Amino acid sequence: MPAAACLAESLSIRSVPTLYTNGAEESAVQRGRERKFHTVTRNMESRTVSGFRSARRAARRKRRMERRGELVFVLLIFIGVGAMVWTRGGARWLGLFFGLLGALGLASKGRALVARLIAAERTREASARREALRAGRRERSERERVRRRIAQEERSAARIRLEAARRTRREQARDDQLVAASEAAARGARLEEVAAEISRYDDAALHSAVGQILALRRIQLEAAPAEYSGDSVWRDDRDELLVSRCVPVDRHASGGDVRALEAWMASVGAAHAHLISARGFEASAVEASGPNMTLVDPHLLALWSQPSSQSTSERSAPL
Repeated sequence: MPAAACLAESLSIRSVPTLYTNGAEESAVQRGRERKFHTVTRNMESRTVSGFRSARRAARRKRRMERRGELVFVLLIFIGVGAMVWTRGGARWLGLFFGLLGALGLASKGRALVARLIAAERTREASARREALRAGRRERSERERVRRRIAQEERSAARIRLEAARRTRREQARDDQLVAASEAAARGARLEEVAAEISRYDDAALHSAVGQILALRRIQLEAAPAEYSGDSVWRDDRDELLVSRCVPVDRHASGGDVRALEAWMASVGAAHAHLISARGFEASAVEASGPNMTLVDPHLLALWSQPSSQSTSERSAPL
């Protein structure tokens, strides 16, 4: 097809452009060009086929000539031997010449045959070496393919294990979060229950609960004034004094309660004070409180009453 394409291009280049009066003339010229192109293509193909056939005929002719030459050399040997045996005089020398000529011809043919045999053997050896190299390359390629497949399978298995481990960690973290959330909700519910219970205490129950809760916070009772059971002086584990005052349960703590507790704390020489109210605190109490005073409501008391939150509450609320 490349030769045909080149021929078609050459024909199109050599053709002279012509102006046609109608479409019939143009189509006729186009059909003529196509017939010419197909004719040239068939001629080229026939020449190629004839060239192959002539090459095969020449090879057969060469083989026939070689066999005829061998027969001629053998015939010369027989003639020479016969002349040497059956003749006398100068004919013997002529027979010797013919015999030697036939022997030399056969020797040359034999040498060529030996050379061809050696070349064929070398060709077979080279083919065997090439086949061995191909087999070695195929074997190495197969081993490399197997190694890559095993490596790919190992990487896939490692990726699957890693993904499974990550999924397990995610599920474990999600479960831990759910457990922590449920525990936090349960603790919050318990704290709400304890705070609601503390908010329903009377004065005596509140004073008793405050003493027990402060004892859980490693605070020892130092003194209890006789005039009011809600006032107490305590000593913490750092050997510092602090005072606590429980506001009566029938009212909220006010700014006056804060100022009165600050005056009592200064007179005692305490470092900190707790103002405890079961009903909560007014805005004036929150505004009047300073850094050395903790306003304690039922929720904070409920938090302090939990053993697990003692250290946290001690860090968050100063004594």
